[in-house]
Amino acid sequence: PYNELGNRIDMMLTSIEDSAARIKKIITELKDFARPTGADMVEETDINLVVKKSLDLTHSILKKATTSLSVDLEEGLPVVLGNSQKMQQVVINLLVNAGQALENPNQSIHVQTSKLKDSRFIEIKIADTGPGISPEDLKKMKEPFFTTRRDEGGTGLGLSISEKIVYDHKGTLEFSSEIGKGLTVRILLPLGNDEKIS
Repeated sequence: PYNELGNRIDMMLTSIEDSAARIKKIITELKDFARPTGADMVEETDINLVVKKSLDLTHSILKKATTSLSVDLEEGLPVVLGNSQKMQQVVINLLVNAGQALENPNQSIHVQTSKLKDSRFIEIKIADTGPGISPEDLKKMKEPFFTTRRDEGGTGLGLSISEKIVYDHKGTLEFSSEIGKGLTVRILLPLGNDEKIS
């Protein structure tokens, strides 16, 4: 019947729009992943400010995810050379991932910045108390297109892009996890023109 056909066409058009938006997102992420490092990596970047702006932009997501969000930003951190917008992209991605990992609002997220003792590196740490990641999946987390959230629209490019941005800053992106005890992500960024950690 015509009325059923009309409803079905509306559903098909909505599905087409959603699929097109998803394709556009994947293409944009692929472009970001493939884009070479430019000359825009020499900005003096305040890491605490990057984290604060990222928390502001993800406030509504994190508020729904947890009733226990703690933030500990070390005062007086030296600046790093890089690109604050790109680093913000990384921190936002990691915060959203942490929020999505939680199974209930009683689980927590902890965000911390610090200058490592006896080192010329600044650390950004984001830890959640969600279900954690298996050792097998932990090894694959930074591989392009690997995701444990395929059914929820995950493309598996977020962490690959994040690692590339951190690498462009001569830093490292590290993950540690235990099943049932959550996931901890550490970003290590060198001060000034220090070389990447070996």
